[in-house]
Amino acid sequence: MGTDLAELTVQQLVHTVQGALQSTDPVRLLVDGATTPDLWGAVDTSAPIERGDPYALRSLVQIDSPADGAQVGREVEVRGEAAVFEATVLWEVLRDGNLVEQGFTSTAEGQRFAPYAFTVTLEPGDYTVRILESDPSDGEGRPVLSDDKRITVR
Repeated sequence: MGTDLAELTVQQLVHTVQGALQSTDPVRLLVDGATTPDLWGAVDTSAPIERGDPYALRSLVQIDSPADGAQVGREVEVRGEAAVFEATVLWEVLRDGNLVEQGFTSTAEGQRFAPYAFTVTLEPGDYTVRILESDPSDGEGRPVLSDDKRITVR
């Protein structure tokens, strides 16, 4: 396991423990009841581990619901979190790779993780819901971040 993957794996464990305990306290990792100096020879675990910077650990756009593969009614409510330029989240709905609906919604704050939600009415069938950040650089910057979820509308 490479260093980046090892660090991300440990951060997932830290977030899971903190979420379960409803705490942001650092997490001490024990193996068979004892401290261990490192995991996979890549991550120092000799001291309690702090939660990492969310901007370095997660995508800036994410769909929380519906889950990938979900079966939903015709009124599809999409919810998630994003940290995007000017609080603008773009969205698309595709069927068989073809765009059938598109729009935008906003978060409460730009460049900070904040919730968003929108509802779209769809006919029965299989779709992909995609959210994207807007691109103020018009293609000159890094690739646009997006998140996709496959859904079936009943």
